[in-house]
Amino acid sequence: MLLRKLQALLPKRLRSAKPTVDRNRVLSSLRTKYIHFKILLDSNTQLLNIFADLEEKLKGRSAFGLEWLKAQCIKIVFHTGRMIRSFEIMSGRRYPELYQRLDWIVQHLALADPPRTETPTSEVILFYDRIDQSIGSVVGGKSAHLGEIRNRIGLPVPKGFAVTTAAFRKWVESDELYPFIRREKEKLDVIQPEMVVEVSRKIQQALLDSALPEDIAASILDAFDQLALEVGVEPDNLRVAVRSSALGEDSEMSFAGQYLSVLNVTRDRLLREYKRVVASLFSENAISYRQHMGIPFQDAAMSVVCLEMVNSVVSGVMYTRHPFQPESNQVILHALWGLGPYVVDGKIEPDMYWVEREPSLTLRESRIADKPIRLVATISGNLVEEIVPEDLRHQPTLTEVEAITLAQYGLRLEAHFGGPQDVEWAIDCDGRIVILQSRPLKTDCGVGRGFSEDRAPIAGYDLVIWDAEIANPGVGMGPAKIVKSTSDLIDFPEGAVLVAPTSSPQYVMVLQRAQAVVTDAGSMTGHMAAVCREYRIPTLMNARGATQKIRPGEVITVDARSGRVYRGEVVELQGYNEDHGAFMKGSPIYEMLQDRTRHILPLHLTDPKSEQFSSTNCRTIHDIMRYLHELSYGEIFHLSDQASDRWQATKKLISSIPLDLYVVDIGGGVVEDKSEASRITVDDIVCVPFKALLTGMLRREFHQAEPRPIELSGFFSVMSRQMLDPPNMMRERFGDKSYAIVSNKYMNFSSRVGYHYSILDSYCGRTSAKNYIHFQFKGGAADEIRRERRARCIAAILAHYGFMTEVVGDRVNARYAKDETNHMIQRLDILGRLLMYSRQMDMLMKGEEMVSVLADHFIEGNYALCCSTDVQA
Repeated sequence: MLLRKLQALLPKRLRSAKPTVDRNRVLSSLRTKYIHFKILLDSNTQLLNIFADLEEKLKGRSAFGLEWLKAQCIKIVFHTGRMIRSFEIMSGRRYPELYQRLDWIVQHLALADPPRTETPTSEVILFYDRIDQSIGSVVGGKSAHLGEIRNRIGLPVPKGFAVTTAAFRKWVESDELYPFIRREKEKLDVIQPEMVVEVSRKIQQALLDSALPEDIAASILDAFDQLALEVGVEPDNLRVAVRSSALGEDSEMSFAGQYLSVLNVTRDRLLREYKRVVASLFSENAISYRQHMGIPFQDAAMSVVCLEMVNSVVSGVMYTRHPFQPESNQVILHALWGLGPYVVDGKIEPDMYWVEREPSLTLRESRIADKPIRLVATISGNLVEEIVPEDLRHQPTLTEVEAITLAQYGLRLEAHFGGPQDVEWAIDCDGRIVILQSRPLKTDCGVGRGFSEDRAPIAGYDLVIWDAEIANPGVGMGPAKIVKSTSDLIDFPEGAVLVAPTSSPQYVMVLQRAQAVVTDAGSMTGHMAAVCREYRIPTLMNARGATQKIRPGEVITVDARSGRVYRGEVVELQGYNEDHGAFMKGSPIYEMLQDRTRHILPLHLTDPKSEQFSSTNCRTIHDIMRYLHELSYGEIFHLSDQASDRWQATKKLISSIPLDLYVVDIGGGVVEDKSEASRITVDDIVCVPFKALLTGMLRREFHQAEPRPIELSGFFSVMSRQMLDPPNMMRERFGDKSYAIVSNKYMNFSSRVGYHYSILDSYCGRTSAKNYIHFQFKGGAADEIRRERRARCIAAILAHYGFMTEVVGDRVNARYAKDETNHMIQRLDILGRLLMYSRQMDMLMKGEEMVSVLADHFIEGNYALCCSTDVQA
């Protein structure tokens, strides 16, 4: 009775006639706005994924190339433009200032191929008396260094000539070959071993099947004959080493072992081997290495070295400093009988010599290995492996004088080139020391942290390998992957430990995935060791029997600080299992990435409430994206206003829910046979998020016959507001109709009753990255303090279920996103319950303690709101 009298005092609802609007046009308008909202959100998601990838690449630990960077920038521009266009359609107005900002950014993202750094030349052949470092862009790193050693330092090198990059350009960049090579190379945006192998095979085969231009072939053979004359032999008796000298090789990036070298080549094989060496520019390991090091495709060019063959008695490698203990004051020499490949490829264990640099060169220590085999050159132009005579197997390969002489040469090279050197050398049958190659040696004091070969084994763990040679210190843990062929590399798992019989340049394809490397044979001075140091991968070599002792798939810990391998994860070493290094930093392509991301990633528009949050203040792609994303939700929230203004497009939902609820189906939200009906039931709903919301709203506890509990002081707070508010305050009231705009996976639900409203916008599909729930609640009929308490209570409940919440006065904003379908359905069910639970809750908020009391009751499943003796039924 009292309630009826009080209700009579309330002003009647203002009603206005609704204009008759064509139903199909209304639905089409709503559907268009919804479709473009989905498009905008899709592009927003795509941009966020690209941003994450860019941020990962900026760490410098992931490989990428120029084609990848171009592709990302193209996608960024496309999706940003797509967001602008979609929002213009949603809002019904133009945003020319956003297009202007995008155009400005595009100019700074220009990714035209940078100009080549080569010195232009038309000369195909250059002999070493004309070569030094100044023409490295024409003859490549190896030839430039050899010319410098011969002409500037005055150390002995073999006689020879270089086939310049001009020959490479004329042949490889011909109209017949280059378009095909570039098309194949563009497939390598993402480095996948199987794709690398396939692309490499196709490009190399195309080169080998292609004929050399006649003038290039003639120039190479003429140079060979001239070299024979200089050496003093007939051309048919001359043997040469045909070696790679690519641009960038033997520079700050070693390219150690990545390209082909062919020894003991005769005149009749010269052109064929030249083509093979050039084709090795596109070997699978060389492609992977360049991609990992960020060397653009157009900077890859091959010059070829042709050197008089040195029929070595002894060959070896010299490091003028220890690579990860440069303070140790040592020159390190590794040597074997015969030709050099068995040293650099780690075929067998070499002799090792340590020469003190200061105060004077002194042979401090030597370790003589058993050398059962050697590689030798035959008169016929072949290479053969032969048994070392018994009396030489355990004999030192170097005398003390030879070791010190080599160290002297090394220090001269170091002084001239301005840093530690990695030197390949040979001693011929006349006892003459010849320098075959010198390149910068990367040293790193920091990488040796905790290094100690004398450290005692860690107790409590099964020791599998001990006393292996440390090629690069560190600790790596993971399942063992035994690698014996290229096919084993194709399925190499992320985070595994590479275990192999010998070192191989092909392992470059998977070093980015590996936690550590262990090989049965090999040495610290080999090619593979140099590459592992560039990648900062913990590496043990000469770990005899590793492939037999370590079981495939078993988890092992590689302690490349002490030369040991343990079974299982050694907890005590986990602190040393560090990042393997930002090997991309400093590369040309990394610098290009840094330059472009300055116009993509920074976010300046962070506060939507700020006056600076405007289209004219967008300075980056991230700003444009953030601005459009924020405004798009304002547009989509107004969908329900369109529906209420154009009521003929709606269907009345018949249910026990105490709301005057209408549904607008914009495609697949209700069963097909009710698409034209004006009245539907809950069973007719197909929309996934709406169905989940209704499940919560229809729970039995909310539909019992008893009246809702009322706290009298709160009730009179409501009534006094309605009676005392001036007439113009009635504009704060909302129409009592509620609307749900639905499709099969989307819902925009607007419940506006009396003085409060709630808006729920949600997408719920199979793709977790696209799923979201945005919820907003505001208002109420009680006084401001009670309304604000209700807002904080709602926020506390939603935060408990994983929502990100924000409370401003009596308004709650909550978001939940990127979860799998069943979790999204659970949250929507909870929101349905909360909408029913929170009705008239503001009247119960007589004290601050009620915020937590009512929140706890909801979380416990007690929806009765009978939480205090002061609450009356």
